[in-house]
Amino acid sequence: MQPAGPDVPGRGVRASDVERERCAHTLRDAYAEGRLSLEELEERLTRARDARTRLELRALTRDVPRDHARRAGQALGRLDRAALTVHATVFTGIGGGLSGLWALTGQGDYWPAWVIAPAALLLGSHAGSSWAVRRAVRRRGQSGGSRSWSSPGSSRTATPRRSAFSSLVPGDAPATT
Repeated sequence: MQPAGPDVPGRGVRASDVERERCAHTLRDAYAEGRLSLEELEERLTRARDARTRLELRALTRDVPRDHARRAGQALGRLDRAALTVHATVFTGIGGGLSGLWALTGQGDYWPAWVIAPAALLLGSHAGSSWAVRRAVRRRGQSGGSRSWSSPGSSRTATPRRSAFSSLVPGDAPATT
């Protein structure tokens, strides 16, 4: 008999509520794609809610494909925001430095505009394209799990998004024939 307690080796790392929610979301997506039956979904959601370790959560999704595209999209978004932040910081630093140099020298025409104006156009273009890419990735991620599909003789559609641990009432379950 193994002693109980949080310090027992071999038990695994404790799972957080966020990890349980992520597991439940993965299970709901698998159900919407037809990879799990309603009974399997309900059983696994109950086990996910009661899971104490990451190992228990991993066992629930071991036979379900992972959504690598969503993770890649999130990583792309983080990288894009970091690049835009660096671009804006460099633009501000160089523009400010050139403007300060112009003010110190007291030269007539505002010559830093020859550098600042094209750089501002490039920064605006970068910001606009970043927004468009993030929007496209977000749209693709939202439509990925909520597609409707049917096959001959079936009227099964994906379930609407809701809390991962919300209970299924008979009217919420997709019709299967």
